[in-house]
Amino acid sequence: IFSISILIIAIIAAVTNLDYKNNAFTLVGGSSILFLLASFRHESMGPDTMSYMLDFISLFNITDPTEEYEKGFQYFKLFVASFTDNPTLYLMVNSLIFLTSVFIFLHRYSNEAFLSIIIFISLGYYQFSFSGLRQSLALAVILFSYKFIKDKNFFYFFIFVLIAAQFHNSALLFLIAYPVAHWKINFRHLGIMVIFFSLIYFFGIYLLETLIDLLKIDFLAGRFKAYYDPAFQSTLSLSGFAILFLIWSFCYVIYIKYDSHEQLKILLNLVFIGLLFQSMTSLLAEFFRLSMYFSIFTLALLPNSILLIRSAFNRGLVYVIILFTFILYYILFGIDNYGIFKFNWE
Repeated sequence: IFSISILIIAIIAAVTNLDYKNNAFTLVGGSSILFLLASFRHESMGPDTMSYMLDFISLFNITDPTEEYEKGFQYFKLFVASFTDNPTLYLMVNSLIFLTSVFIFLHRYSNEAFLSIIIFISLGYYQFSFSGLRQSLALAVILFSYKFIKDKNFFYFFIFVLIAAQFHNSALLFLIAYPVAHWKINFRHLGIMVIFFSLIYFFGIYLLETLIDLLKIDFLAGRFKAYYDPAFQSTLSLSGFAILFLIWSFCYVIYIKYDSHEQLKILLNLVFIGLLFQSMTSLLAEFFRLSMYFSIFTLALLPNSILLIRSAFNRGLVYVIILFTFILYYILFGIDNYGIFKFNWE
């Protein structure tokens, strides 16, 4: 059902959006459909969905709620609990906040919203929000911080990252985005990439063991156990790294060829950081969560890069090839990773 729905959206949006200008229609229509699907998803959609629902229900059964999560997320749960005890509505509010943030970002910074939506689904950001409730809220805040990176306003950028960390403390890592975002695009990036990948390939296991010793985390217990499983790492990391590497490389070539503007440089640098973290999922798949803070900016980077191609024929050809590549990628990898969509009444 889910795949068929996406195909219908693709056909309708393609017909109404051929001139690349009808972003508002595409965003409103696409966000409405995705919001309804997310709101009425089955509890089995996402490995952590049920645990979050039970945690919300527990607010009404105990006098001292769990302190397992960050303070911001605790207050979010209490806010929702102030007007409902329905866990479905709880998931609905979470999805509304995340999707609203994504589509405001796309409205402001993507020149081709339809392709952005397809990327959003195909690369798993949408499906991740089904389960990663805390990090989805953190990502929602991080997307708003992009404005302050672009405006070179570190104070407000810092405030927004701190707010994001109140929902998922890993968001503090995004602080490195501010200095890196304004790097000049040149062959230094390729050098850093070669050195980084070489270190991961030859010394990665030793670096990971050092990290485990420093953080005193048992990666073979609790929620980290699945991410440490070699089979899970292989499935999660290889396809994700390959597609992200191809996207970044294509946009890098476009940027160099057309001597592009500041905004594309910032997006390239942010996705570049995500690419480095994504390469580390071969050691521990948990790194894909860290990569998402940076790689999610692919939603604007790739569509904007395509539209810089000056030849209308070449631009259209590249657009169609990339569009169907993402649909094929979702069919080959997305369905296997996220399963067939189920509604909560099934």
